[in-house]
Amino acid sequence: MNSDDSKTLNPSSPATTSSSSSTAYWVDRVVIPTVATGIGGGLICRGLVPAGKFAATAASYFGAREFLTFVRGSEVEDLSNSFMAGLGTGAWLCRLKGFGFGGHHSPRTGGRLGAALFATCFAIFTTTADFTAMKAAQITNDISKR
Repeated sequence: MNSDDSKTLNPSSPATTSSSSSTAYWVDRVVIPTVATGIGGGLICRGLVPAGKFAATAASYFGAREFLTFVRGSEVEDLSNSFMAGLGTGAWLCRLKGFGFGGHHSPRTGGRLGAALFATCFAIFTTTADFTAMKAAQITNDISKR
């Protein structure tokens, strides 16, 4: 790799850290957001079953996003990882659980087309949520430094 190559590994990525700091990285980037999403979903929908569904969906997405970050050797803030993880997780969840637009028996929007539509919407939503979370973190860091 050249020094001017744009595809360099992030020094804080799990591929270049020790085992204990790698565990802390996964806890910060996957476990804590998954638990927070499950609790938030449970509070919004008022029940343990919706909380479990929110947590399972979040775990699938956050795990896929961090897997892509690791495999691609990209920066943590790379939104293309969010979009690709959203596409994959959305399609997988749609086909697995039967989510989508129109259900399985709809001739126009069920099946593979429904999965593609759901995956695209899920990817847009998750990428937007990641972008918003990054900007909110930057704003709170700027405010706390003042």
